[in-house]
Amino acid sequence: MNNVQIIKTNNVPTYAVWVLPYQDYKKLSHQLSQEAESETIPHEVVSYMVDHECSIVKAWRVCLKKTQKEIAEKIGITQGSYSAIENSKTNQKATLDKLASALGISTVQLDIYE
Repeated sequence: MNNVQIIKTNNVPTYAVWVLPYQDYKKLSHQLSQEAESETIPHEVVSYMVDHECSIVKAWRVCLKKTQKEIAEKIGITQGSYSAIENSKTNQKATLDKLASALGISTVQLDIYE
């Protein structure tokens, strides 16, 4: 089964087009849009970060309407320790992984300097 079609211009091959069943296209398209969405940062989060000159960690927490105490409890630390993380300019990847999980987002959405 050959799913490649060659498009010619003036009898010279110019394009090779991969043809796939429509259902496969829909499935792939959905997967790609989900992946792209999991790596974007909403305007609301970026605006909060810029307007309040705060970390992306704080901006996400505020926009998700969570308290420092709630997130701290989810990752097993005190509210004071969480505050220090939120106010830090940089955090370890392991910390970002825990924060992302607690916030329900991907680590990529917290690591804007990567």
